[in-house]
Amino acid sequence: FVEISPVAGLKLRTQVGVDVLNDYSYQGLNIYHGDGYAVGGVFNSNQNWLRLVWTSYLNYSKSFKGHTFNFTAGYEAQKETFKFFSANGSVLSDAFYIKENVITNSASTQVIGGNYDERGFVSTFGRLNYDYKNRYFIQGTLRRDGLSSLAAGKKYGVFPGLSFGWRPSEETFWKSSGVGEWINDLKV
Repeated sequence: FVEISPVAGLKLRTQVGVDVLNDYSYQGLNIYHGDGYAVGGVFNSNQNWLRLVWTSYLNYSKSFKGHTFNFTAGYEAQKETFKFFSANGSVLSDAFYIKENVITNSASTQVIGGNYDERGFVSTFGRLNYDYKNRYFIQGTLRRDGLSSLAAGKKYGVFPGLSFGWRPSEETFWKSSGVGEWINDLKV
């Protein structure tokens, strides 16, 4: 990740991540140590999975005369690719083919399969927090998310949010009432 602060109160953070899985599997069965079926069988598969992630946040804070503003904007993108291939052969013409993992032209029953999947999402979001003297709070959020696996025309959605808060434990009446001795912090 990279984090920079070019201006007081302003921070930019960017992260890039990569997840990779490569797997090759092999299984050979023969009449003596396997399934006991004819001259046995061979199975192999290969799968590759790749996920790329990029996330960036921009944060800005400013305080003056009891007023505090915090702003966050961000962007995230992910892409996943998955490939899978498998081959299975049974009733081999000779046990030699089990050891050498050869399926083509050596098995009377062959099954081949596979899959390819590619998907991703993008998200853009923002949040604004305001508080006055750590007593009164307002927060507004807005995000737009897109998901490639959804139907055309329905891939994106916009999600707003708004909240309000009050911390009575910071009020003068709370502190002077004696309630603050039992409950030192309350936020609604």
